[in-house]
Amino acid sequence: VLFRDVLKSLGLADRDSVTLRAADDYVQVIPHEDWTEGPLLLATRQDGELLTRRTQGPTRLVYPLKDFPAFDTPIRKPRWIWLIKTIESDN
Repeated sequence: VLFRDVLKSLGLADRDSVTLRAADDYVQVIPHEDWTEGPLLLATRQDGELLTRRTQGPTRLVYPLKDFPAFDTPIRKPRWIWLIKTIESDN
């Protein structure tokens, strides 16, 4: 699922950023330009199989590095987050 579509359905697509919190208390702030400059994915499956805690699920944020190499930076790499528990508005 496109991350921007999820944010739109939550009424968060116009925010400057959103905060994702993982079950292990890892937190990342995802800026607006990330979900508008490329097709970030909120993945629930890998190779057709549902993600589990063992496979970093039930949801994970995926940056399309192969198709968008500009996302492959030291600043953006930590924004890959899995075991997502909440998506929160920052503003």
